[in-house]
Amino acid sequence: MTLYTNFLPFNLVVRLFDSFLFEKFKIIYRIGLAIIKIKEKKLLQCKSMDTILMCLKNFNEPEFQDDDAF
Repeated sequence: MTLYTNFLPFNLVVRLFDSFLFEKFKIIYRIGLAIIKIKEKKLLQCKSMDTILMCLKNFNEPEFQDDDAF
């Protein structure tokens, strides 16, 4: 249940936790897909696994600040 709480903004975590209580584990898979979709362009430009991991650690995009956009 704490999979995304260390990385995502608190207001988004609250909404995702609410969704988790309603939909159970499906929401964890959907969150992962949403993160990959938001970072798709940057991930395709990465040349190695190290740069992919560094890209996935950065959550400064505006989509992560706006609950509805996510």
